[in-house]
Amino acid sequence: MPVYEYRCRKCGKTYEFLKKSSGDDPVCPHCGGREAKRLLSGFAVGKGGETRADACENCTGDPASCPRMSGMTG
Repeated sequence: MPVYEYRCRKCGKTYEFLKKSSGDDPVCPHCGGREAKRLLSGFAVGKGGETRADACENCTGDPASCPRMSGMTG
């Protein structure tokens, strides 16, 4: 069962929805709206299973400021 990320067309908030079947439509947990746009979600992949969050204790997320992150993607 995939988890999709949606943006509510009524209130504009973003939320995740666990889609159990093809007829299972998302309902906004913030306003109850039933019209949503499915967003394209991504994930981070690093060298040897390392992600940006694992790169260092004080990670800023900027590869240019951290020698361990140079060459990392995601």
